[in-house]
Amino acid sequence: MGASKVIHALYTDDDVLMSAVKTVKAEKHHIEEIYTPFPVHGLDKAMGLAPTRIAIAAFMYGCVGLTVAVLMMNFIMIEDWPQNIGGKPSFSYIENMPAFVPIMFELTVFFAAHLMVITFYLRSRMWPFKNAENPNNLKVCIAWQHDDKDEWDQLDQYQNDSRVLILDIPYKESKGVCWARNMIQQYYTDETYTLQLDSHHRFIKNWDTVLITMLKDLQAKGHEKPLLTSYISSYQPDNDPEGRQKQPWLMNFDRFTPEGVIFFLPASIPNWQNLKEPVSSRFYSAHFAFTLGKFAVEVQHDPEFYFHGEEITIAIRAFTHGYDLFHPHRIIAWHEYTRKGRTKQWDDDKTWGNKNSNSHLRNRKLFEMDGLEKDIDFGIYDFGTERTLEDYERYAGISFKKRAVQQYTLDSKFAPNPPLFGEEFDDSFLMIFKHCIDIHKPTFDKDMDYDFWAVIFEDEDGKPLNRKDMSVSEINGFLTTPDDWVKIWREFDTEKKPHKWVVWPHSKTKEWLDKIEGNL
Repeated sequence: MGASKVIHALYTDDDVLMSAVKTVKAEKHHIEEIYTPFPVHGLDKAMGLAPTRIAIAAFMYGCVGLTVAVLMMNFIMIEDWPQNIGGKPSFSYIENMPAFVPIMFELTVFFAAHLMVITFYLRSRMWPFKNAENPNNLKVCIAWQHDDKDEWDQLDQYQNDSRVLILDIPYKESKGVCWARNMIQQYYTDETYTLQLDSHHRFIKNWDTVLITMLKDLQAKGHEKPLLTSYISSYQPDNDPEGRQKQPWLMNFDRFTPEGVIFFLPASIPNWQNLKEPVSSRFYSAHFAFTLGKFAVEVQHDPEFYFHGEEITIAIRAFTHGYDLFHPHRIIAWHEYTRKGRTKQWDDDKTWGNKNSNSHLRNRKLFEMDGLEKDIDFGIYDFGTERTLEDYERYAGISFKKRAVQQYTLDSKFAPNPPLFGEEFDDSFLMIFKHCIDIHKPTFDKDMDYDFWAVIFEDEDGKPLNRKDMSVSEINGFLTTPDDWVKIWREFDTEKKPHKWVVWPHSKTKEWLDKIEGNL
């Protein structure tokens, strides 16, 4: 596939311009935009633009102005205080109308021009006294966790920008992404809106206007506190803009991890081309969330969370604080998900494992999973009071204590889930276990004559809950990939939480080999 090209052309004659436009359109090439210092008649038709109704509106507004002029002059000069002033006789408006033509003309033009401008502002949702939507109205707060020796990641050009607040954090002092996001929220100063995102984004033109419009439209439809969030579409820095995804994404339920955290998977929004408004969401994305500014106070990120567990807890805390979650139905931005070659926080922090384990424990206690009690005072990081956790579970079709999900949710249908009550609600949940076993490839002998690997999940008593063997072709596929890890995915229904996984290789000549085990 050939690379896309953008051609810029400059013409000094309107006739030459028209000829070029017709030639380009005849070749079925796309014309992004044409800028001219004066109107070129017929240019809109040549470009194939849809007819505009602005001429009809201008005629109607002109008629309003003409009517106002006639009524005003007749009242002032004829009825209210008849006077012969400046050649404008007072005894008859009709007979002496030529004397009033200048005023009639001026008011016709005045009304047409001003009402068209107002119509344009209203149609574009540029309300009077509304903050102008341009970069000068943005306030940016960056948690800059970096190494002074890093030449790649520099923010010198923003140091003196009044719009940008940079929190200079030496990387050795970093405590993780949730801690950093919480720190940023402390610098909220009553801004109307807030947008939380990671770095490495690309935005559409006028993204701020688009987001604000979506939010206000949702408010007009009764959603007092809408929240726009998603795993937004990806792009490739080495192939930009050609590598940008063309469809807006949503977030689907993937699985409960053994640690009790819900993972999500992105997918394209079905039939998005025909949608007129954002679609309902069950989940929250920390790398892209746009909502009312007070969200930074009402739903702050828990700094005790390290990484996993943050997004599902924020989703429910936002929901219980009265926020309605939505996925944008149009692409707003693109996100780079790989960050190849860049050091992660856990690459530098030797204590990250403990932080991560404590975060998982905190998550399970918040939801009282696995028989744990909520013996932690979560304070401002607890659920809200406008809705309950049960309200969310019914809305999303997810049971946290059971680690279960409804089929409606698994089918990736939009929330809310159909209302169920009593035993029908309790029996509607499926307990599905999905897990990836990661084993360092040097653990296996690539020259061994394997005939199968037994992959087993056991409960606390060592009883098998599920077994599904790997074939020779699967084994060879894993051992010949360039990846340093063997990643074995398994998914099955279970009423009990698996306690341990076992990979037990079997050889044609040596039969059963050493077990490889891991606790969940």
